[in-house]
Amino acid sequence: MQKIKDIYITCEKGLELVAPIAKDAIQEIMNCFPAFKEAYPITILGNWKSEHSRTARNGNIILEPYESTDWYIGRAAQQSLSDERASGIKIKDGIIKVDGQISIDALYNDLSNDPYAKKIPQIQILLTKHDLYGTQRNGRLLNFCLGVSEENAFSVISTARFIKPNGRFDQEGFKTVVMHEFGHAIGLTRRGRKNTYEQLGSHCADENCIMQQQMNGDFSEITRRRLIFKAHGLPPICPDCITEGEKFFRNHLAKALSRNADFRNR
Repeated sequence: MQKIKDIYITCEKGLELVAPIAKDAIQEIMNCFPAFKEAYPITILGNWKSEHSRTARNGNIILEPYESTDWYIGRAAQQSLSDERASGIKIKDGIIKVDGQISIDALYNDLSNDPYAKKIPQIQILLTKHDLYGTQRNGRLLNFCLGVSEENAFSVISTARFIKPNGRFDQEGFKTVVMHEFGHAIGLTRRGRKNTYEQLGSHCADENCIMQQQMNGDFSEITRRRLIFKAHGLPPICPDCITEGEKFFRNHLAKALSRNADFRNR
């Protein structure tokens, strides 16, 4: 099968060891759609930057717009200062440190306007170590959120709330949320689908499916069930989500074939 879109995983500096965990999670979802796995190859780009990412101006190094993962994170951090959700920003050895949260709204808006996404068909998965806050559709503040996604475009996921008090990283809990956000990116719970409900977006009503929503951000019970299902060779998503995912992939395959046919006929 021809390639339809690349799935690119990018991350903040310092999360290079977490990116493969995210890749495993995405592969676990794509395993539910074996006919389309080759059409959506997964590539880890890490702390991505283009050759044009930095410019020297008046003795200062400037991050060019859209040319690096650091630019996206820096913009979200600056927004958090304006929103008074952070008290300071420091950059040391290329690592951005923020006293407080960063804005998921800024990340969402900038990723929505990414010029590379318009040139290169892709779904981007951006991993940040910073805790996130944002705005609901009704304008109310979200004190924190684990991630956000735009269908057929991108997902943003924070690792901040998966660090346990003893310093250990909750890999399986993190993988559940990566799967959940990637599920939104491939349209598993689109509005109008049966067996869904509205709660910070459209979510699955099946209590055993990872595409349900947890308002308190605690996906531990969903993760426990997911691992039990996995041990028995069962998928992490319900039949309705699988049906919807197959529709998503078939639709985008048909569009890709149509574009190629138009190009050949010119």
